[in-house]
Amino acid sequence: MVVEEISLVGQIRKQYVDNFLLSISFAILLIFAFFFLQFQNMALFSGSVFFDYSFAQLAPEVVIAQAVAGLLFLSMYAILLTLLILAVRNDLSHIKVHFYLREMVQKFFVVMAVYFVLISVVFVGLVLLGQALSLSVVWMNLVLLILSLALVFVPQSLVIDEKPIFESIRTNLYVILSHPIDFILVVVVSTVLVALLPLIEYLVDQVVPVGRFVSIILMFVVVIPVIEILKTILYMRRFELVRGHEYAQKKHPGLRGAITHHK
Repeated sequence: MVVEEISLVGQIRKQYVDNFLLSISFAILLIFAFFFLQFQNMALFSGSVFFDYSFAQLAPEVVIAQAVAGLLFLSMYAILLTLLILAVRNDLSHIKVHFYLREMVQKFFVVMAVYFVLISVVFVGLVLLGQALSLSVVWMNLVLLILSLALVFVPQSLVIDEKPIFESIRTNLYVILSHPIDFILVVVVSTVLVALLPLIEYLVDQVVPVGRFVSIILMFVVVIPVIEILKTILYMRRFELVRGHEYAQKKHPGLRGAITHHK
């Protein structure tokens, strides 16, 4: 059955199952989440780690430890996300995997990690600026939310279109404006999935008081992979309209197949 004959939900389920080991590998990030909980300015609930930006109240060594752990977290997240997007891309288009595995994968990792570091710096800078201007937390969070939504397809553009960071940001904005239904779908699905976590956390706590740990696990091994798979499928639909005929003529083995052959 060709991909286009499968419903979007079916495609997401297929990609998640086909890449199940890769999806649950996001659980590695839990190491960093639990590390962050050792600090008084961080808290865990609703599947997310929240932290206070009042760095002035922290000892210098604590700030350094958090910054180093944050960089390691972003690097690992960049690796896992790149591999997941590449796997979905390969399933939908059949790329020249030998070339990419040898020449391009490391580049994707580095570019993705640099992008996340830059965005994190921008976010922290905006929050500190908001605090300096005595803006309310609500307004600062609203600005960060809008900025996050405006960058929703950047990881897909970095890997699929293979563009530099700033070009990927522009391409991402073009995709959002030219395919608003896809953008709205991503926002709605993401909102629903994330909104379910507090409910699950509450229900689990009624039995055993470990709801916050269950919700963070679900965030990393289900919610994040499913959202990124959805974004990649939608992005590839747009991508296939432009270059799908090029890939239809290629007979290269799949990404997982190529890895298996090289073992």
